[in-house]
Amino acid sequence: MARVEHDTLLDSLLYSVAHDLKSPLLTLALASDLLVDAVGEPDDRARLALDSLKHGVKDLERMLDAVTTVSRAWRRPLEVVAVPLMPVLSGHVVTSGHDDPADHDDPAGLVAAVDPHIVSELDTRLLVGQPGTLQLAVEGGVIRLDVPLADGWPEVDGTPLEALLGSLHTYAGTPVEPLAALQVLLERQGGGLAIEGRWASVRLPLATAP
Repeated sequence: MARVEHDTLLDSLLYSVAHDLKSPLLTLALASDLLVDAVGEPDDRARLALDSLKHGVKDLERMLDAVTTVSRAWRRPLEVVAVPLMPVLSGHVVTSGHDDPADHDDPAGLVAAVDPHIVSELDTRLLVGQPGTLQLAVEGGVIRLDVPLADGWPEVDGTPLEALLGSLHTYAGTPVEPLAALQVLLERQGGGLAIEGRWASVRLPLATAP
């Protein structure tokens, strides 16, 4: 099966899960509220059952919200333009290594070919408040930005999307969720995002300066 067909099927599956399962979830939530009203003052066993039902509904809602986040990233309109990285790199200590230093003497002067909102989300989701030194390099027409992860980040090796869809129960509602959506947006534009140990590695297509 062609890659395009795979992508179309995945898009349809994400959309279906995110929307079609909302209705039974709302039904469960309403049923739990009605049961609380009907039971009145429950005994210990009834209280445990009602609390478990409410917890299950909240858990399902959290996981469906994560699928919805990814589905929206898959369908979101994008406009690829030349975006300077200086605004998001300013204030950070940046080390660089380039395959062609003569063409890229100033790392902060690099320009990515992406939707401008993606760079803003990269700043908000990953760069703001992160400690340590950023590592910036140009590799074969791709800008690679390695960002140290703050303490308390979930243990993930690989891509955030693989982690999230591989275990919604574990990663839905954690910082992995917005990074999975950001990964989808980046890959749609020829970039990418992966986590290696305590580092997030972001790849942005290189553009010429505007």
